[in-house]
Amino acid sequence: MKDLAATSLKLKDGRLWILDQQALPQQKLWLPCDSVDELVACIRALKVRGAPLIGLSASLLLAVLASRHADKAELQASLITLRASRPTAVNLMNNLDRMAQAIEQADMAAAVIAEAYRLVDEDRALCDAIAEHGSALVKPGSRLLTHCNTGGLATAGVGTALGVIRRAHEQGKVAGVWVDETRPLLQGGRLTAWELGELDIPYQLICDSMAAVAWPGERSTQSGSAPTASPPTATWRTR
Repeated sequence: MKDLAATSLKLKDGRLWILDQQALPQQKLWLPCDSVDELVACIRALKVRGAPLIGLSASLLLAVLASRHADKAELQASLITLRASRPTAVNLMNNLDRMAQAIEQADMAAAVIAEAYRLVDEDRALCDAIAEHGSALVKPGSRLLTHCNTGGLATAGVGTALGVIRRAHEQGKVAGVWVDETRPLLQGGRLTAWELGELDIPYQLICDSMAAVAWPGERSTQSGSAPTASPPTATWRTR
């Protein structure tokens, strides 16, 4: 299998690695996922989170198992177990439906591996399209308000709503970002703030209740968030 790298997952020498999102921002800890049980544990502990990323990590693990000569029955059983790890994750269901079709192909291993890489490529293309269309709505000098985490940590690409902010920043249109902490798990305070810092995008962390003050005032001109459904899309409102 060819190596692959994203913000929070990577394939290296035929092995799947996951960035532990529970350890961020204090520690950048990469965890190997060699078995279905290990990945299921990461999903349930929210070490892997974000609907697109959950679906992609499951698909890539099936590809890894196929490359290690797992037979059809083993891959089908693994798929069923992975599907049950997060029943509400729509991307996981959609991706595994496609992986199930690949398992039925005559050249099973090659089909499973190719489909997993195809899903990654599609997610990256979706993120890029969202970023391009969304950034066109951002006005120069904008102060943006974002909620939860919708960036590269949750996808294989630049992210959904946070990808819009990233692209607008690259275009010189972002004066600053207000980051809702996003209780109770603090995806904004721990993850979005970390991502923005890594990208050198100016931000200020606020508690969730402060958004009601920032949003209607002049300080915040736009807000963005993204649902966890598939495909990953952004909700972007302009004032």
